[in-house]
Amino acid sequence: MKKILKLRGEMVTIAILSVIIASVSVIFINNLTNMFTKEHQYNYINENKNNKINHIIDEYKKRNIDDRELVDIINKWNEAYYNVYLVDSNGNVIASREKGIKNINLKEVKDKRVRKLEGENVFETSGIINVDYKKNIVYYSTYYANDSHNAVYILIMTVVLFIILTAGRIKYIGEINKGITAIANGDLKKRINIKYKNELSELAKSINIMANRLEEEEHKKNEFITNISHDLRTPLTTILGYIKMIEESKYENKEELNRYIHIINKKGMYLKSLLDDFFTYSKLNSNDIKVKYSNVDCNLFLQQIIEEEKINFMEKSLDLKLLGIENKVYINADGELMVRAIYNLLSNALKYSKEKTEVKVIMDEEEYNKKYYVTISVINTPKEKISEEETEKLFQRLYKRENERNSEGNGLGLTITKEIMNLNHGFIKAQVVNHELKFKLGFPEDKKIRI
Repeated sequence: MKKILKLRGEMVTIAILSVIIASVSVIFINNLTNMFTKEHQYNYINENKNNKINHIIDEYKKRNIDDRELVDIINKWNEAYYNVYLVDSNGNVIASREKGIKNINLKEVKDKRVRKLEGENVFETSGIINVDYKKNIVYYSTYYANDSHNAVYILIMTVVLFIILTAGRIKYIGEINKGITAIANGDLKKRINIKYKNELSELAKSINIMANRLEEEEHKKNEFITNISHDLRTPLTTILGYIKMIEESKYENKEELNRYIHIINKKGMYLKSLLDDFFTYSKLNSNDIKVKYSNVDCNLFLQQIIEEEKINFMEKSLDLKLLGIENKVYINADGELMVRAIYNLLSNALKYSKEKTEVKVIMDEEEYNKKYYVTISVINTPKEKISEEETEKLFQRLYKRENERNSEGNGLGLTITKEIMNLNHGFIKAQVVNHELKFKLGFPEDKKIRI
């Protein structure tokens, strides 16, 4: 299973990465700049040295000033970051602004050019110039490099890098939004490309699944409308045809007239049944039916249904039997909807059972998903062999097997039964067992009432 990195984790990682890259880049650029700054500072100091130190020397030679006057000139030119010392040949300080310095090591001064002071962002340069054979001028200059702007540079670069690194994800969010808008506007074939491995990709997958289901539902809806039109048109055409024949007196005798009327009545009743089923399915599918729960005695309930339907099965050479537990078992369900669900299963068995076979109705109790249910199974032997895979399709609305397409029936009975079971918090399952087709209804058992 592919590991999915959370979007929040990705954003934090990108933010940290942006800070690291920005910091390293700014430090590298800063160090590179300091290399050029060091040389620039040296040239700058030398230029100032020539202007200042040479002026001092010129004044000293032209005017033949004494050391005291030279000290005044040196103090005049001293600045906060530029110190000049008059020393003798041994390095003893003759004159300077700083009284605490008595001696300077001239050998060390000669070796110094420009250096960065350790632990500080300060550059220092120094040098020595001979005034005469007895006196030397020693100069020091410091330059403070201001790096407070580095924090601003790091912040700016971090923001820019974060925007660049997250641009793809931001763009992808826009793609998802466009995809949702397209689907909402009716383009059910629109799909979103899967990118990344985070919540965005999971969202895109969910939207694609939703689009698939919407497209499938749209296809089913169109098929539903087509089938309704066909199922309504066929009997209606027959009715209109026979009515026209009656109007035009195209019958030979009263018996033929009565036969026409019988056909019209039969097709009319079929149309009524069809419209009733469509209406019931529509109400069930839209949750427009208010369920009236009551305690139902399953034994008594089933016995009454079996007695009422037994004669219909006998006419088709079918043996209808009630089996299972004999104790009184109660369920909390809508009695009217329960009758409709069981009747639909019995009607299905009556139409499609092989002649001279048994149709068994079995009541039992069982645990399913850690809940106790009263189960009512209807088992029959179909006229045509049915596969286990095909049983899943039986609950699709308007589904008819190929060999049953021309038979009367709208294919809504089992779909309605499934909706009824959902409303009663139950379940319905279909399976093939030893060439027999078994439908099982499960109603939540009311254990508070039991005899």
